[in-house]
This record gives sequence, C-alpha cells and structure tokens, in this order.
Amino acid sequence: MPRAKAELPAGGHRELRDFLEELQRKRAAGTTEDQLARRSGLSSKTISRIFNPRPGDTLPGWPSSFCSLLDTLKATEDERSRCHALWTRASIENTPSLREKPSDVAAVLRGSGYLETLRRLYDQDRFPLVELFGTTAPICVFPAPPEEWSNVESALGRLPLDKPFPTRLEEDPHKWPKDYNPDAWRRYAKEVAKGENNRRWDGPTWAFDRMRIQPGGGVRIDCVPGRYYRSLATSEYLDEELTNAHKGREDQPVDLSRLPHRNWLHRAGCGDDIVLDGRRRNAAVSVAATVMLATEDGGYQIMLTPRSQDVATHRFFNHVIPSGIFQPLEPPGLVPSSAFVEREFNVERTFHREFIEELYDSEEYADPGGRPIYLPHEEPEIERLRAENKAKLYYTGVSVNLMTLRPEICLLLLITDPTWLARERKRADALARQGGRPLKYGWEIAQRPRDLPPGLSLGHYLTLDRTLNPVGQAGLQSDILVPNAAAAIRLALTVAAAKTGLPANAEHTDA
Repeated sequence: MPRAKAELPAGGHRELRDFLEELQRKRAAGTTEDQLARRSGLSSKTISRIFNPRPGDTLPGWPSSFCSLLDTLKATEDERSRCHALWTRASIENTPSLREKPSDVAAVLRGSGYLETLRRLYDQDRFPLVELFGTTAPICVFPAPPEEWSNVESALGRLPLDKPFPTRLEEDPHKWPKDYNPDAWRRYAKEVAKGENNRRWDGPTWAFDRMRIQPGGGVRIDCVPGRYYRSLATSEYLDEELTNAHKGREDQPVDLSRLPHRNWLHRAGCGDDIVLDGRRRNAAVSVAATVMLATEDGGYQIMLTPRSQDVATHRFFNHVIPSGIFQPLEPPGLVPSSAFVEREFNVERTFHREFIEELYDSEEYADPGGRPIYLPHEEPEIERLRAENKAKLYYTGVSVNLMTLRPEICLLLLITDPTWLARERKRADALARQGGRPLKYGWEIAQRPRDLPPGLSLGHYLTLDRTLNPVGQAGLQSDILVPNAAAAIRLALTVAAAKTGLPANAEHTDA
C-alpha cells in the first residue's frame, strides 16, 4: 500500500513528482504503483520513493531506476529530457543543509607548530616539505623521472602474490597483528562497531610495505593486502594525534613524547626511515589525479573541489579529483589468485573507477551492495576519454603525507582541448536520458554553498594563467587544502609545463 502523499516544499522534487504523475495519467491511467513496479522491473519501494518522496529522502539512481520507468510510461525524448533535468535538480536540492560548525583543526593548520614538528622529525634534505604557491604542506614528494611519465604503473613494486587479505570487520582482538601497536586495536574496534554503509565500509586495500628509491630516480612501492578500517586505526590516526597535540599551542612544535603512537612507530621503525618503511601499520596506498583543463584564454583550470561532510577524513577540505584508495574489488577469498592480483594491482584501473565514481556520480564501485565495475576500461565514459586525442594521462610521482605516513601515487590528466568539458557534458546528459551516466559530481564532493560550514566558499576549479600560476589563492590556504592535493598539483605542474611548452615557475619545477 503506498504511503500518504508528503507535503513537499516547492522545488525540483515536487515538480518531478507532478511531472511523473502527469505522464502516468496520460499513458497508464488507472495503473497502480505496484503495477508500475511489475511492468518496469523496479521494486515497489523504489517506485514509492519516486512518486511519494518525503522531504529529506534521497532519490534512487537515474540509470537503474528512472529509465526503466520512463520506458514503461512510453516517455518521448522531450519528456525524458524534462524528467532528467528535474531529477538532477531534485537530487541536489533535497540533500539536507549542513548544520555543522568548522572544526578547530583549522586553527592548528593555520599555525606553524605542526610544520616545525615535522621538520624536526624528518630529515629535510631527504624529505623536504612541499611548497605550492606560497603554501607549505606537511608532505614530501618523489618526482617521477621524465622517462616514466607515460607509464602510470611505474611506481608499483613487486606483485603482492600469495599473501592473504585481513578478515573484514575482525572482532577478535587476539587476531590483531603482533607487529602492530596493540593500543591501535581499540581504535580499530570502534571503527568495526560503527559498521558499514554504502559510503563507508571495511574494503580491501593495497597497503604500504616498503618504498625503494631507484638509482636513476623515481621510486617503487611494495604493497601487501590490507583493509580500510585498519588504515584508519594505524595510519590516519597519526594525523589526529598530531593535530590534537598542537591544539592550544598552534605555533609551537612538540616532541615525540606528546605523540605516543608516532613515537612507538619511530622506535619500531628506525626513526625517519619510517617514511620509506610501511611495516608495523596498515597504511592504505592511494591514487590522486590532477585534472588540468585548457581554457580559451591559453591558461588552465585544475579540478579542485571541497570534500563533503560524508567522507571519513578531511571533510570540507579541497582536493583534486578523481582521488581515492588504491584498492581491488572484494577478493573471492582471503588468499586471492594470481590472476586476481595481476588484474587488480593496477593504478590505471583505480583511476578509471574513481573517474567514473567522482565525475559521473556512479556508486557501482563505491557501494558494496551495487554492481561492481569489473571492466572499468570498457565503461563508455572511459572509452570516450581514451578516444580524445588531446587528453593524456601521465604518472608524475609519489607523495608521502608526513601527518599520516601514507604514500600516494600521483597522476596528471592533461586535456589541451578547451572544448572538451562542454562537449562531454552535452554527450553525457544526452546519454543519461537513455540510461547512461550524467556528468555530475559524486557524493564525496560538496556541491552547494550550504553544504559547507560558515566562512567557507564553494569552488570547483583552481584557475591558472598562461604561466601556470594561480589567478588568486582561492582554495590553496593550508587550513582548507588536503596536503595530498598540494603534492599532486606540485608534481603535475612540472609535467604539464614540459608537455605544453608553457613556462614553468621555479616554485613548481623539480629539475
């Protein structure tokens, strides 16, 4: 039995419901919602969410839900376009406004104390902090040599063969690895107790084992199988510990005695070599791509977007997209086959999935209950990208965030055709009306000004002039910029300058 109609505020959601009910009257008069569900192949719950939304309800995904319904209602092309426009508007409008106050972590990151602490802990000749357009970031980089730029798999070391994945959501403290800090178990158990949902789950990862600096330049990262919650408990916690130690003393450094978990790692991992040694923790490796889009005036725009309130770390901070954990799909067993490892231990594969997820709002890979994207290179969005002669993907190097001691593989997607974005948006929106994916940011990205705390402004691009210098400093302040974004942009600018022939500012030249 359908639930009673909700009084909806004026906006896209109410207009969408009214429009669909008009189609129902014209094409399927007298048809009940249950009958519509059976004819369209949708669940009754999905139909109810579409026709009887409540304020605060999220809409079901466009490709899987609306297109089969519109087929049943025999919608014309114009009607599909109208429905898609209303769905896009409603899906954004109906997200509740943010009521959260800014984090007091921002005050720490505006200070100089935490940076000085890291300088004292990690040899600045070996691991100097990144400088980007006047902003110092708590992260170091290992630029890729030019001969490796065209091979995005260059950073990968040995295949992690014949090694088991940790158990998902482990509840037995006796199975906590003996070489991890035993105090980290409590943090991990808290993550397990929170459970999982379609935006947060204890998925498999490729975790940092060792990083080897090559004689001719560049690095190689050896990995082991890991789990996301273990990374939160043993690696991301280092960031929280460091910022907490500097609250109230933002401009003063602290010593290791105030950082017990980091102190334990340093003692166990031989001092600052812990930057290159990932043992005794489960630090998930990640992948970050800087997307640089040519503009009509000869400059570039970098996709630099604020993270949403739903992400696990760095909420509301600006980050390059697409970016995400370097991870395989859930393996069929704890000890995966060689074929599984060879297929999934692949940087480009991760980039493709993240590209679809973050720029086309696809939750197939993000949602553990959805249809996994097994062959991302065959998805239409990736096939269109590969067909663009003026869109090239490069490997730019590796960064290590010294706050988390977690490495990231950095890429550059350089698009030198200033018409690409407008053309791609038009193509994607046209295909979306037939069941494809619209060009729409995913859930990890804040999309409206009211999605951010007071005092933060919404922007989705960093604009660069013809010399690859920023037009203003919007989004680059240390208290709203993910350190990994600073490193990824820093590395990308070196490669972009070489590939485009544009002059490179000395600040972003690694020669």
